[in-house]
This record gives sequence, C-alpha cells and structure tokens, in this order.
Amino acid sequence: MGSNTIKAMVKIFKPILLVFIKSKAMKRLIVDLLKAIAKQTDNSIDDQAVAFIESRMFPGSTTNLQ
Repeated sequence: MGSNTIKAMVKIFKPILLVFIKSKAMKRLIVDLLKAIAKQTDNSIDDQAVAFIESRMFPGSTTNLQ
C-alpha cells in the first residue's frame, strides 16, 4: 500500500473510530475489561478503583462504592 492509500484509509476510518470510542458500548467494554482484570487480584483496592471509574463513566448506575 502506498502512503496516499494509508492516508485515505485513516481519513475514512478516523471519524468512525472516534464516534465508537465515545460510545456507551465502548465505555461499557472498558469497564468490563477492568473488572475482569481486577477480579484476578487478591486485593480490594483495584476493585474500588474500578467501581469509582464506573460511577464516573455511568453516573446513574449503581455501584458498590463504600
């Protein structure tokens, strides 16, 4: 692929990716991934951090913040 082809592809896909990144589905994916990672540890600090992030990304949701 030439340089112009890559630039054209970036120009086409960039707005689509930016919309997806800002979407609720992407935010939910990020929170779910963080929860899965936090579940693998034996401390509660990361669980609280994930709950904090979730409460800020989804203000109306119920979390187990203490």
